[in-house]
Amino acid sequence: MLGITGRVGRAIVAGVDAAGLVGFARHTNAASADLGRFVAGDRRDVAALVAAIDGTDAVVDLAGHDVDDAEALIAALARCAVPPRRVVLASSLAERLPSRWAQHPASVAELDDEAAPEDDYGAGKRALRRRLAAALGPLAIDVHALLLPQLHALDDLNGRERAYIAAARAGRSIELPGGGTTRPAVVATDTAAAALLALATWRPALNTTAPTLGHNTVWQLAPADRPTLGALVAALLRGAGATAVIASGNGRPLGHSGADETVDGAPLRAWLPALPWPDLIDRHAVHGAALGAALDAALDATRRPA
Repeated sequence: MLGITGRVGRAIVAGVDAAGLVGFARHTNAASADLGRFVAGDRRDVAALVAAIDGTDAVVDLAGHDVDDAEALIAALARCAVPPRRVVLASSLAERLPSRWAQHPASVAELDDEAAPEDDYGAGKRALRRRLAAALGPLAIDVHALLLPQLHALDDLNGRERAYIAAARAGRSIELPGGGTTRPAVVATDTAAAALLALATWRPALNTTAPTLGHNTVWQLAPADRPTLGALVAALLRGAGATAVIASGNGRPLGHSGADETVDGAPLRAWLPALPWPDLIDRHAVHGAALGAALDAALDATRRPA
Protein backbone atom coordinates (compact mmCIF):
# COMPACT_ATOMS: atom_id res chain seq x y z
CA MET A 1 0.00 0.00 0.00
CA LEU A 2 1.71 3.17 -1.21
CA GLY A 3 0.70 6.09 1.00
CA ILE A 4 -0.63 3.87 3.75
CA THR A 5 -0.55 6.50 6.51
CA GLY A 6 -3.26 8.64 4.86
CA ARG A 7 -7.00 8.47 5.55
CA VAL A 8 -7.73 5.62 3.09
CA GLY A 9 -4.62 3.73 4.17
CA ARG A 10 -5.66 3.94 7.81
CA ALA A 11 -9.07 2.51 6.90
CA ILE A 12 -7.45 -0.36 4.99
CA VAL A 13 -5.24 -1.24 7.96
CA ALA A 14 -8.25 -1.15 10.27
CA GLY A 15 -10.35 -3.37 7.99
CA VAL A 16 -8.06 -6.33 7.33
CA ASP A 17 -5.42 -8.55 8.91
CA ALA A 18 -2.65 -6.01 8.50
CA ALA A 19 0.04 -8.65 9.00
CA GLY A 20 -0.36 -9.43 5.31
CA LEU A 21 0.27 -5.84 4.23
CA VAL A 22 3.45 -4.04 3.28
CA GLY A 23 3.10 -0.31 3.91
CA PHE A 24 4.99 2.49 2.17
CA ALA A 25 5.00 6.17 3.18
CA ARG A 26 7.37 8.96 4.14
CA HIS A 27 6.69 8.54 7.85
CA THR A 28 5.20 5.98 10.18
CA ASN A 29 2.06 6.44 12.24
CA ALA A 30 0.24 4.41 14.91
CA ALA A 31 -1.18 1.99 12.34
CA SER A 32 2.27 1.16 10.96
CA ALA A 33 3.04 -1.07 13.93
CA ASP A 34 0.34 -3.54 12.83
CA LEU A 35 1.77 -4.05 9.35
CA GLY A 36 3.70 -7.08 8.25
CA ARG A 37 6.38 -4.75 6.96
CA PHE A 38 6.83 -1.00 6.55
CA VAL A 39 9.18 0.77 4.14
CA ALA A 40 9.86 4.48 4.55
CA GLY A 41 10.55 6.49 1.42
CA ASP A 42 9.50 9.14 -1.04
CA ARG A 43 6.90 8.17 -3.67
CA ARG A 44 9.41 8.84 -6.46
CA ASP A 45 12.33 6.97 -4.83
CA VAL A 46 12.59 3.97 -7.16
CA ALA A 47 14.91 1.94 -4.91
CA ALA A 48 12.58 2.39 -1.93
CA LEU A 49 9.60 1.40 -4.07
CA VAL A 50 11.37 -1.78 -5.17
CA ALA A 51 12.07 -2.65 -1.54
CA ALA A 52 8.36 -2.31 -0.79
CA ILE A 53 6.68 -3.97 -3.78
CA ASP A 54 9.07 -6.76 -4.85
CA GLY A 55 7.40 -10.12 -4.16
CA THR A 56 3.96 -8.72 -3.30
CA ASP A 57 0.76 -9.89 -4.99
CA ALA A 58 -0.68 -6.46 -5.74
CA VAL A 59 0.10 -2.77 -5.30
CA VAL A 60 -2.56 -0.35 -4.14
CA ASP A 61 -1.34 3.14 -4.97
CA LEU A 62 -2.86 5.76 -2.67
CA ALA A 63 -0.18 8.36 -3.32
CA GLY A 64 0.15 8.76 -7.09
CA HIS A 65 -0.63 12.19 -8.54
CA ASP A 66 0.94 12.61 -11.98
CA VAL A 67 3.10 11.17 -14.73
CA ASP A 68 6.31 11.51 -12.70
CA ASP A 69 4.77 9.27 -10.03
CA ALA A 70 3.74 6.81 -12.73
CA GLU A 71 7.25 6.69 -14.18
CA ALA A 72 8.77 5.97 -10.76
CA LEU A 73 6.38 3.06 -10.21
CA ILE A 74 6.96 1.71 -13.72
CA ALA A 75 10.72 1.80 -13.18
CA ALA A 76 10.38 0.05 -9.82
CA LEU A 77 8.17 -2.70 -11.25
CA ALA A 78 10.71 -3.31 -14.01
CA ARG A 79 13.43 -3.85 -11.38
CA CYS A 80 11.46 -6.32 -9.25
CA ALA A 81 12.68 -9.91 -9.17
CA VAL A 82 9.06 -11.03 -8.58
CA PRO A 83 6.81 -8.17 -9.67
CA PRO A 84 3.18 -7.97 -8.56
CA ARG A 85 0.60 -8.89 -11.16
CA ARG A 86 -1.86 -6.11 -10.36
CA VAL A 87 -1.78 -2.38 -9.64
CA VAL A 88 -4.88 -0.69 -8.23
CA LEU A 89 -4.83 3.08 -8.45
CA ALA A 90 -6.86 5.26 -6.12
CA SER A 91 -7.55 8.05 -8.56
CA SER A 92 -9.96 10.94 -8.22
CA LEU A 93 -13.20 12.18 -9.73
CA ALA A 94 -11.14 15.27 -10.49
CA GLU A 95 -9.97 13.21 -13.46
CA ARG A 96 -13.40 14.01 -14.96
CA LEU A 97 -15.34 17.24 -15.38
CA PRO A 98 -17.86 17.72 -12.54
CA SER A 99 -20.74 17.47 -15.04
CA ARG A 100 -19.78 13.80 -15.54
CA TRP A 101 -19.36 12.80 -11.92
CA ALA A 102 -22.78 11.16 -11.55
CA GLN A 103 -22.21 8.93 -14.59
CA HIS A 104 -20.21 5.73 -14.42
CA PRO A 105 -18.03 5.52 -17.55
CA ALA A 106 -19.18 2.73 -19.85
CA SER A 107 -15.58 1.98 -20.81
CA VAL A 108 -12.07 3.27 -20.38
CA ALA A 109 -12.12 4.43 -24.00
CA GLU A 110 -15.24 6.50 -23.32
CA LEU A 111 -13.63 8.01 -20.23
CA ASP A 112 -10.48 8.94 -22.11
CA ASP A 113 -12.52 10.50 -24.93
CA GLU A 114 -14.17 12.88 -22.47
CA ALA A 115 -12.94 16.44 -22.26
CA ALA A 116 -10.02 16.64 -19.84
CA PRO A 117 -10.31 18.76 -16.69
CA GLU A 118 -8.45 22.05 -16.91
CA ASP A 119 -6.82 22.00 -13.48
CA ASP A 120 -3.40 20.46 -12.94
CA TYR A 121 -4.65 17.99 -10.32
CA GLY A 122 -7.38 16.44 -12.46
CA ALA A 123 -5.25 16.38 -15.58
CA GLY A 124 -2.37 14.87 -13.62
CA LYS A 125 -4.56 12.10 -12.22
CA ARG A 126 -5.78 11.16 -15.68
CA ALA A 127 -2.23 11.21 -17.06
CA LEU A 128 -1.07 8.97 -14.19
CA ARG A 129 -3.73 6.34 -14.92
CA ARG A 130 -3.23 6.37 -18.67
CA ARG A 131 0.56 6.12 -18.42
CA LEU A 132 0.38 3.17 -16.03
CA ALA A 133 -2.09 1.32 -18.24
CA ALA A 134 -0.02 1.89 -21.38
CA ALA A 135 3.28 0.84 -19.83
CA LEU A 136 2.20 -2.09 -17.67
CA GLY A 137 0.03 -3.93 -20.19
CA PRO A 138 3.05 -5.28 -22.12
CA LEU A 139 4.51 -6.42 -18.77
CA ALA A 140 1.35 -8.49 -18.09
CA ILE A 141 0.57 -6.38 -15.04
CA ASP A 142 -3.11 -5.53 -14.70
CA VAL A 143 -4.03 -1.93 -13.92
CA HIS A 144 -7.32 -1.02 -12.26
CA ALA A 145 -8.45 2.41 -11.09
CA LEU A 146 -11.09 3.47 -8.60
CA LEU A 147 -12.26 7.06 -9.09
CA LEU A 148 -13.05 8.61 -5.71
CA PRO A 149 -14.88 11.73 -4.57
CA GLN A 150 -14.00 13.50 -1.35
CA LEU A 151 -14.07 10.94 1.45
CA HIS A 152 -15.51 11.07 4.92
CA ALA A 153 -13.32 9.68 7.71
CA LEU A 154 -14.55 9.58 11.30
CA ASP A 155 -11.00 9.69 12.63
CA ASP A 156 -10.16 12.96 10.86
CA LEU A 157 -10.67 15.79 13.34
CA ASN A 158 -8.76 18.44 11.38
CA GLY A 159 -10.63 18.64 8.08
CA ARG A 160 -12.88 21.21 6.50
CA GLU A 161 -15.84 19.94 8.53
CA ARG A 162 -14.21 21.39 11.65
CA ALA A 163 -14.15 24.83 10.04
CA TYR A 164 -17.86 24.52 9.25
CA ILE A 165 -18.65 23.99 12.93
CA ALA A 166 -16.40 26.84 14.04
CA ALA A 167 -18.09 29.16 11.54
CA ALA A 168 -21.55 28.15 12.76
CA ARG A 169 -20.59 28.74 16.39
CA ALA A 170 -19.30 32.17 15.44
CA GLY A 171 -22.66 33.05 13.88
CA ARG A 172 -21.42 32.99 10.27
CA SER A 173 -23.13 31.35 7.29
CA ILE A 174 -21.50 28.34 5.63
CA GLU A 175 -20.70 28.31 1.93
CA LEU A 176 -20.62 25.08 -0.06
CA PRO A 177 -18.88 25.59 -3.39
CA GLY A 178 -19.67 23.01 -6.03
CA GLY A 179 -17.35 20.25 -7.18
CA GLY A 180 -14.32 18.68 -5.57
CA THR A 181 -13.47 21.69 -3.41
CA THR A 182 -16.42 20.77 -1.17
CA ARG A 183 -15.12 18.30 1.37
CA PRO A 184 -18.50 16.76 2.30
CA ALA A 185 -18.99 15.53 -1.31
CA VAL A 186 -18.19 12.11 0.05
CA VAL A 187 -18.60 8.44 0.44
CA ALA A 188 -17.34 6.84 3.64
CA THR A 189 -13.59 6.22 3.66
CA ASP A 190 -14.06 2.63 4.83
CA THR A 191 -16.26 1.98 1.77
CA ALA A 192 -13.50 3.24 -0.51
CA ALA A 193 -10.90 1.19 1.35
CA ALA A 194 -12.98 -2.00 1.05
CA ALA A 195 -13.55 -1.37 -2.66
CA LEU A 196 -9.83 -0.91 -3.30
CA LEU A 197 -9.08 -4.13 -1.44
CA ALA A 198 -11.74 -5.96 -3.43
CA LEU A 199 -10.11 -4.84 -6.68
CA ALA A 200 -6.64 -5.77 -5.40
CA THR A 201 -7.65 -9.28 -4.30
CA TRP A 202 -10.23 -10.11 -6.99
CA ARG A 203 -10.10 -13.68 -8.29
CA PRO A 204 -12.53 -15.08 -10.88
CA ALA A 205 -13.13 -18.29 -8.90
CA LEU A 206 -14.15 -16.27 -5.85
CA ASN A 207 -16.31 -13.72 -7.67
CA THR A 208 -18.55 -15.69 -10.01
CA THR A 209 -21.19 -12.94 -10.16
CA ALA A 210 -18.70 -10.15 -10.77
CA PRO A 211 -18.02 -8.72 -14.23
CA THR A 212 -14.82 -9.74 -15.94
CA LEU A 213 -11.95 -7.43 -15.12
CA GLY A 214 -9.77 -6.77 -18.12
CA HIS A 215 -6.28 -5.32 -18.08
CA ASN A 216 -7.35 -1.68 -17.93
CA THR A 217 -10.52 -1.26 -15.86
CA VAL A 218 -11.99 1.82 -14.21
CA TRP A 219 -14.60 1.83 -11.47
CA GLN A 220 -16.16 4.83 -9.82
CA LEU A 221 -17.56 5.82 -6.46
CA ALA A 222 -19.50 8.81 -7.63
CA PRO A 223 -22.22 11.31 -6.86
CA ALA A 224 -25.42 9.56 -7.98
CA ASP A 225 -28.19 9.86 -5.44
CA ARG A 226 -29.15 11.34 -2.04
CA PRO A 227 -28.20 12.89 0.39
CA THR A 228 -27.27 16.38 -0.71
CA LEU A 229 -24.21 18.20 0.57
CA GLY A 230 -26.45 20.66 2.36
CA ALA A 231 -28.10 17.81 4.26
CA LEU A 232 -24.73 16.34 5.21
CA VAL A 233 -23.45 19.64 6.58
CA ALA A 234 -26.71 20.19 8.44
CA ALA A 235 -26.26 16.77 10.08
CA LEU A 236 -22.66 17.66 10.94
CA LEU A 237 -23.78 20.85 12.65
CA ARG A 238 -26.63 19.08 14.42
CA GLY A 239 -24.20 16.57 15.90
CA ALA A 240 -22.09 19.45 17.19
CA GLY A 241 -25.10 21.29 18.61
CA ALA A 242 -24.72 24.17 16.14
CA THR A 243 -26.85 25.77 13.43
CA ALA A 244 -26.07 28.03 10.49
CA VAL A 245 -27.40 29.33 7.21
CA ILE A 246 -26.00 27.06 4.48
CA ALA A 247 -25.35 28.73 1.12
CA SER A 248 -23.75 27.83 -2.18
CA GLY A 249 -20.27 28.95 -3.10
CA ASN A 250 -21.49 32.18 -4.68
CA GLY A 251 -23.46 33.18 -1.57
CA ARG A 252 -26.88 32.28 -2.92
CA PRO A 253 -29.27 30.31 -0.67
CA LEU A 254 -29.33 26.55 -0.14
CA GLY A 255 -30.56 24.81 -3.26
CA HIS A 256 -27.83 25.79 -5.72
CA SER A 257 -24.53 24.32 -6.83
CA GLY A 258 -22.52 22.74 -4.02
CA ALA A 259 -25.30 22.72 -1.43
CA ASP A 260 -27.53 20.78 -3.83
CA GLU A 261 -24.86 18.37 -5.08
CA THR A 262 -25.72 14.75 -4.29
CA VAL A 263 -23.52 11.90 -3.11
CA ASP A 264 -23.66 8.12 -3.08
CA GLY A 265 -21.92 5.00 -4.38
CA ALA A 266 -22.27 4.10 -8.08
CA PRO A 267 -22.16 0.65 -9.84
CA LEU A 268 -19.76 -0.83 -7.27
CA ARG A 269 -22.72 -0.96 -4.86
CA ALA A 270 -24.47 -3.47 -7.15
CA TRP A 271 -21.35 -5.57 -7.67
CA LEU A 272 -20.12 -5.50 -4.09
CA PRO A 273 -23.18 -5.13 -1.83
CA ALA A 274 -21.22 -6.48 1.15
CA LEU A 275 -19.03 -3.38 1.23
CA PRO A 276 -19.72 -1.06 4.17
CA TRP A 277 -22.33 1.42 2.95
CA PRO A 278 -23.06 3.44 6.11
CA ASP A 279 -25.78 6.05 6.31
CA LEU A 280 -23.86 9.27 5.66
CA ILE A 281 -26.37 11.45 7.51
CA ASP A 282 -25.76 9.39 10.66
CA ARG A 283 -22.02 9.36 10.03
CA HIS A 284 -21.88 13.14 9.73
CA ALA A 285 -23.88 13.60 12.92
CA VAL A 286 -21.44 11.33 14.79
CA HIS A 287 -18.49 13.16 13.23
CA GLY A 288 -20.00 16.52 14.16
CA ALA A 289 -20.23 15.46 17.80
CA ALA A 290 -16.55 14.41 17.77
CA LEU A 291 -15.45 17.61 16.02
CA GLY A 292 -17.49 19.74 18.44
CA ALA A 293 -15.83 18.00 21.38
CA ALA A 294 -12.39 18.54 19.80
CA LEU A 295 -13.09 22.24 19.35
CA ASP A 296 -14.26 22.50 22.98
CA ALA A 297 -11.09 20.78 24.16
CA ALA A 298 -8.92 23.12 22.11
CA LEU A 299 -10.77 26.14 23.53
CA ASP A 300 -10.37 24.87 27.10
CA ALA A 301 -6.65 24.39 26.52
CA THR A 302 -6.25 28.03 25.48
CA ARG A 303 -8.04 29.21 28.63
CA ARG A 304 -5.83 27.31 31.07
CA PRO A 305 -3.25 29.38 32.94
CA ALA A 306 0.31 28.95 31.79
